[in-house]
Order: sequence, then structure tokens, then C-alpha cells
Amino acid sequence: MPPLEAIQAAAGVALGAAAQSVVSDAIDRAKKTLTERAGAFAISLKNRAVVDLRIGFNDFLKASYERCRTFKTILSPQEPLDVVTHYVNVDLSLGNKKIKDVDLISNIIAAKCVVVTGLAGTGKSMFMKYLTVDLFQKKSGSLPLFVELRHLNGFAEKNLFAFIRRQCSSKANRVSDDQFELALRTGVFTLILDGFDELDYDCRDEVERQILRLRIDYPDLAIVVSSRPDDRFGSWNAFYVYTFEPMTKEQSVKLISSLQYDKGVKRRFLKEVRGRLYDSHKSFLSSPLLTTIMLLTYEEFAEIPSKMHSFYGQAFDTLLQKHDAQKDQFQRKTRTGLAREDFRALFSAFCAISYLENNFSFSSSKLTETAKKAIEYASQTIGAQPGLTTEKLILDLKEVVCMLQPDGLEMAFVHRSFQEYFSALFVVSLHASKVKKVVDKFSRRLSDSVLIMARDMAQETIEREWVLPKIAEIKEALDLTAVNEANIANFTEVLFGRFRFYIWGDGFDNTFHVNDLLAEIAALGQLYPARLSTSKLLESVMGQRLNVVRPLLTDEKHLGKWRYKKFQTFFQSQPSGNGRPNATMDLNFDQRDSWWLKELGLMEVANQLNKSFDRIIADIEKRDKKRSVILADLL
Repeated sequence: MPPLEAIQAAAGVALGAAAQSVVSDAIDRAKKTLTERAGAFAISLKNRAVVDLRIGFNDFLKASYERCRTFKTILSPQEPLDVVTHYVNVDLSLGNKKIKDVDLISNIIAAKCVVVTGLAGTGKSMFMKYLTVDLFQKKSGSLPLFVELRHLNGFAEKNLFAFIRRQCSSKANRVSDDQFELALRTGVFTLILDGFDELDYDCRDEVERQILRLRIDYPDLAIVVSSRPDDRFGSWNAFYVYTFEPMTKEQSVKLISSLQYDKGVKRRFLKEVRGRLYDSHKSFLSSPLLTTIMLLTYEEFAEIPSKMHSFYGQAFDTLLQKHDAQKDQFQRKTRTGLAREDFRALFSAFCAISYLENNFSFSSSKLTETAKKAIEYASQTIGAQPGLTTEKLILDLKEVVCMLQPDGLEMAFVHRSFQEYFSALFVVSLHASKVKKVVDKFSRRLSDSVLIMARDMAQETIEREWVLPKIAEIKEALDLTAVNEANIANFTEVLFGRFRFYIWGDGFDNTFHVNDLLAEIAALGQLYPARLSTSKLLESVMGQRLNVVRPLLTDEKHLGKWRYKKFQTFFQSQPSGNGRPNATMDLNFDQRDSWWLKELGLMEVANQLNKSFDRIIADIEKRDKKRSVILADLL
């Protein structure tokens, strides 16, 4: 058999020859486009520009094609894979309209100006590579200029035009500004600007201005920009802004089928995905990156657990074990040199610290600072570890367990759910006296899963140290044991702070402030949805009863003369015509307002809340009593 180096060299030669053939054909088509469209320019300039397409741009275009033609995955980080063969078609959305990627790609030149956005792991880079390869192979007469914008960070002068021209020029032939401008003006190029979010923050506004200027100066130039979501794109009036949609079950199945992995493992995994797994783990299987990680987990454990916290733990172990298996058993398996459980404890401290500080991505300095705090904290549990440094920890998180990945100029969690899982793991490892303070902070993030996973890991601890004390606090703050007409105003003010009423055209609506107390009630509702549906009731009862309350708010008998006039003016306000409310009014609470608070159903809310809390307490006490009996028998 030929040596590996010879095989790799032969593969490289084959790819290079194929790339040159594709690029040469694309250049020939582009020369025709340039000649046809450059009628107003001097013959000498046209001829020179045509020559430069072959000489000046050839090396760059060939390197660009080769770079975009291959990619690597977490499953096979040593082996480059073919983009065209492994690309899985995805859907994008333009406002409320969905579009297939193939339709967008086929119309990309006609659309002229496109932004594609998506979060980490949604496939932006893969799409941009596939788009570049597709444009090379199409007979469109347009050459794709694939430019990674992050390289602009290294230049003192942030001149996008000059930067792109320098990128395209060969060593032997420096393309002039006039020749490059002619190619841009005649629509020879499709400018593919990858990673706007990877630009330095202090230069994004300037590069944005230059991109928009290119659109004005070269109206026949097609421009495609990729980035994480950014509000600024809403003001790019000439650009269509597309967003990546989550993968469907069919797309997830196709992605898994395309991965180069053990056929038996894939077959069993695909059977699970087609069955129950996609529905129960949609948030993962709708992401290309996380689907790949799930396949790794499935290989190691032969199944994906129904409890999400168990999956996160398995995924972490799988990534660590996969790294271990690639190392000689006598080598030090990680840079930190920690045992698995010690490494897990250290990473859970890192996640909890960053979560408490609201850091979901990190600059270089913030990453080092967080790693240092995690080491200082974890060392009190796992003991001092000679040689353990922030640099070693960060490298292990990036390269060994792959928990951190580049995200523009920063590092971010491969998925925020991993941060939530390890934060939950941190909570259940705390001493009982510290659990409540930490969970109080965590419970106020209504869209996260930290509290639910912590409860699933250690239900008795969470209920004893947080649920029961928190219910007692809420009952006392709202005086739930004696809710009546006399204190309903106090109940409402403590819970909501204020009501804000709106007039929208002919419509009548209101909002209320979600304070910490209301967020904690909602968190309890997440833990006990069958017992405590009040979190939804608190939001819905207002809208359901407003039509009942509105006539009363225009009744002078209830309001008194001054308030009657105030509400009369409010309801008679005219439409604003600018998409804003006609009028707004804040209503504070006192005893005189108890009549309309009753009409809004807040007496019912208070009573249901109290009953729900009592049922939860009874359930916890019942389970605790059963455990005590069983334990007493054992002892």
C-alpha cells in the first residue's frame, strides 16, 4: 500500500487540478460578461482587465474554490470532506415567508444584495461555502469573490475596496484600481463577505458604510453578507435579510445520513430520530452542530435519555472520552491533567460564574478572568492542582471537550444549554445554606432551563432549600392567607407594581411590570405545571376581562368626576398613524381601585395562587413523609 503522505499528496493534486479546471471555465465565462458590458470603457482598459481576470485573479480564485470545497467536522477533525457531497439543504425565512436555500442561491445574482443571519451552529459558514462553489460551477458569468471579513481586522486602514483588491491580486500581477473597478461595475463578481460579526466592534460601522457605498457605486455588483443577527441590517434598505430556519426532521435525517461515521451506529440513531427522538429533542436535532454531537453521544451510550440533563452529562463524557481514546494511555490526557470528576466540577464553576454574571460569550480578557475565578473556586473542593493555569483550562474547553467555540471575535458556548446544564450541576453541589441565594438568581430567567434541570437532578434538595422557603416568602409578601376587598390593592401593587393601559386604534389593552416576585412565581409554575398554572393566568386574565372593565372605566359613578374626565379623554384619543399607541395611562393602586381589580379577576388570581401553593406544599410533605418511612425501615 502507498504511504499515507503519498495518498494525501495525490488527493491534493487531484483537487488542485479539478479546481483549476472549474476556475478556468468560470473565468472564460466572466471574460465574455466583462467584454459585453464594458462598452463605455477604453479598449486598452477592457483588454487589460480581461487579461487580469486570467492572470491576476486566477491564484486567488483557485485558492478560494479549494478552501470552500472542503470542510471538517467534530466527527472527523483530521479528514477534509467535500462540501457539495455532504451539504444538506436548509430553509430560510424572509419575514413571514419561507424560502428554500436552492431558490435563494439560484436568484442570488438577480437579488443583488442579500444578508443571511443565524446563530452559532446553524450552518452559515457551510451555506456560504456551498454558495461559492455553486457560483463557480454555474454558467452565470459571475465570479464569486469569497472574502473572510475577519482578516480586515489586521489592517490599520479599514478600506474594504483596497482590502478585497489586495486579496485578489497575485504576486506576479497587481490589479489596478481602475481594472478592479471595471470588473465590479460590469457585474463580473459576486462579492461574498463572510462573517460580518467577526469584525472588530470599533470598525463595524465604518465597514457597514463601505458595504452600503459599494451597493450604490456598483449597482450591478451582487453582494452577499453573512453574520449573526444584528439590528443594523434592518436599516440596509437595499438588502434582503434572510434568517436560517431550524432543521426539520427530514433535514436532520438527511444530515445524519451524510455524515461519515460507523454505519451501524448511524442506522440505529436514524431509527430513533425517525421515531420519538426528534420530537423530544427538537432543540438539538434542529441544529446541524448539535445533531452531530448527539450522534457522538448515541455511539457511546446507545441511546439518548429522555431527561435533558442526562443527555448533557453524556455529551460531555462522550467528548472527553473521545479525546482520551485518541491519546496514548500513558500520556497526560488533558492539559489540565484533572480527573474527569474534578474537570467536571471545574467546568460547572466556570459555567455558573459566567451565568451569574450574564456572560454567554467572552472577550479574551473576560474569558481569562472567568477561568481564573473558576479555578479559585473549584480548588476549594478539588484541592490545589499544581500546574493548573487559566490557559490550560481554556485550551481544554476549546479543544478537548469542545464546549467553547469561536464566535466572531469572542468565544462562546457551543450551545447555551450546556452552560445551563453545568450551572444546574453547580447548584446541586452547593452546601444547603447556599442553594437558595443562587437559585433565587437563576429562577428569574424565565426562558432558561437551569431550575428544571436542577430539580430533576436533586428534587429533594431543591424543594427543601428553595421551593418551600420561596413559597413561604411569597405568601407572606402577598398576604395570601387573608386576601379580601380591603387588601386586594396591596396584593396587586406588590405583584405588578402598576398597570399601563393602551389605546391602539379602536383597541384597548394593557401591560404590567414583571418584577422578581412575579418571575419567581412563574419559575415555580415551570416546576409544577399541573399544580400551578397561575403564571399563565396572571398574563391572560387581564386581556380576557378588559372588555368587561372598559365600560366601568367610563362610569362616573365608579370613578368620580376627576378620574371620569381623565378616562374619557384617554378613550377618545385619536389614532397616532405612526404605529404607536394613541395614548397610554399608568394606573396606580389604592383602596378606591378595588372595584376594578375585582372585575379584572385579581381576587380569583390571589385565591387560586394560595390554593396552588398549598397543594404543592402538601405534595412535597407527602413525598418527604414516604421517604422518611422508607429510610426509617432501612435503618
